[in-house]
Amino acid sequence: MKIAVPSNDGIDISAHFGRCRQFLIFETQNGQVKLIESRINGGCHGHGGASGAAEPQGHAGFVEALRDCETVLCGGIGAGAVEALQAFGISVVQVEAAGSAERIVAEFQAGALRPASSGMCQCQH
Repeated sequence: MKIAVPSNDGIDISAHFGRCRQFLIFETQNGQVKLIESRINGGCHGHGGASGAAEPQGHAGFVEALRDCETVLCGGIGAGAVEALQAFGISVVQVEAAGSAERIVAEFQAGALRPASSGMCQCQH
């Protein structure tokens, strides 16, 4: 199974899916977790310009980058991004975890990861 985790530094989970610089792609098999690659977030966007309005963006960039993944583990994520991923059969699991992306994937694989209890995006913007 391939699992994607948004990251800004190539190590830790990013607080916001849409703003991350890259996606860490892990492969899980027989209880093992292995980082297999890092992919640039082609759909990277910010929220609100000088006017406070959200920047126009499409989701095609990150959907294309993650098309072969079964699951995305993330912190904050907008409803539009969730819908775009789910439309391509990619499940989204929002988590209340910070720190090492590899540890978070291992906890998910072991069934020990606590899903987020709040709604979509949890970041401050």
